[in-house]
Amino acid sequence: MDPRKVESVKQLRRMAAPLCVLAGALFALTTAIGRFVSDPERLAETSNDPAAVINGVVALVASLLLVLVLLALHEQQGDDGGSLRAVAFIVALAGTVLLAGDFWFEAFVVPYLADVAPAALGGDPGGALLVGAVVSFIVFAVGWLLFGIASYRDRSLPRAPVTLVTAAAVLGAPPGSLGRIVFGLALVWLGLSLRRHAS
Repeated sequence: MDPRKVESVKQLRRMAAPLCVLAGALFALTTAIGRFVSDPERLAETSNDPAAVINGVVALVASLLLVLVLLALHEQQGDDGGSLRAVAFIVALAGTVLLAGDFWFEAFVVPYLADVAPAALGGDPGGALLVGAVVSFIVFAVGWLLFGIASYRDRSLPRAPVTLVTAAAVLGAPPGSLGRIVFGLALVWLGLSLRRHAS
């Protein structure tokens, strides 16, 4: 293997712990803050509040960091994981990208709609928007569930935090769920565990 590629893989593995801590902390923090600065029942009134806008952008950053977390954890696991690990990584990556798309929508489209078409934010979403949201959350939950099972089976990552990350990802997939806070905190725990293991 090209020495430069080997070095980049090593760097990505070293980044797994700090990325978990940073992404997890931001994920938990923005979820908690979001419960205070935005109201799903009054989206048109609350989505343009500066605190809600900033929180939405930071939540988007957290979800993008989560993509890097998956890449780093995948490299941390090594090369001999078999087909389950490969499938789990692909599904978890797809679900995380879909979740990032949801955060992008909430950060930029919802405030825009609140200005130009506030009536569009009233009532329950339906049709293609609802289907897209449900599919996104299901793919995210299934992907992280498979990723957790693969990690648990091959013992490539600390078992206790990976178990909590997996359970919280499944419970925290729906928007507004407190499970998202637990998911973020579980990622922080996983990052700290990886750091202790490395040292």
